[in-house]
Amino acid sequence: MARLSKDDLMPDFNLLIAGRGRSPIGDIAERASVTILWFMRFMGCGICKYDMHILSRDYGQFQALGAQVLVIMQSPEKTVLRETQSAPIPFDIVCDPDCVIYDALDVQATGTKEERLPKSPEGIALLEYKKKELGRLGLERGESEGRSEQLPAIFIIDRSLRVLHAHYAENSVDMPSPGEAADIIKHLGEENWGD
Repeated sequence: MARLSKDDLMPDFNLLIAGRGRSPIGDIAERASVTILWFMRFMGCGICKYDMHILSRDYGQFQALGAQVLVIMQSPEKTVLRETQSAPIPFDIVCDPDCVIYDALDVQATGTKEERLPKSPEGIALLEYKKKELGRLGLERGESEGRSEQLPAIFIIDRSLRVLHAHYAENSVDMPSPGEAADIIKHLGEENWGD
């Protein structure tokens, strides 16, 4: 499948939600005005741990907008359940250890670690900041799963699975922060949300 763009339809994948079983994305999307599909790497990824920490901390911004977040990871369900048992999170995690959804949406991995890393001064500074925050927060890198050089992506869809916003990252930190993602939703406005 080709990369998704604004106004394309998200395929109605049958998602494996950690601890909740399988559900078509169409059924999940009906529960909120907009749904954010936030593609990360795996539970052991240090940057992903930091990003999930910030997403959990700032999740109220999305709830206030009538939005929900699904984080898609390459970790199997048992890993997700183990890692979230002592630190519950306010969003669901979709388990895609075989990268079926990643491949279907062309969310690519790079060939090498160097290709995955940011090159711009701003990107390098953001990566260094996240690494420092990992240490400050006591978040430790865990085991690797899935594709180690996986790039992230984000899709914002409405109830009818229409893509309102799509972003394929060019490097490991080329993603909006939760606050920036909330601003994207605000900018889209309710007139763009399907019923």
